[in-house]
Amino acid sequence: MNSFPLEQPTGTVLAWRQVSVESSLLSSVTYSSSATLQLHFRKGAIYQYFAVPPAVFEALLAAESKGAFFNRHIRDRFQHQRLA
Repeated sequence: MNSFPLEQPTGTVLAWRQVSVESSLLSSVTYSSSATLQLHFRKGAIYQYFAVPPAVFEALLAAESKGAFFNRHIRDRFQHQRLA
């Protein structure tokens, strides 16, 4: 698990927490202090999901199946954008 600050153009520093996960769907999960969840998929796609409560991030990390949790509780439930 890595935590690192990210300087924003406005001068505000956001804290990001990156976690490598054991999953057939996801390779890593990153969460910011601005409630942005960034998911790195094993097939190479990267998505950001916005206004994700911290409890959802923690529940994703604790889930036995990260893919099943993603499909039930994150996918199509939060505004998102594909980065790659």
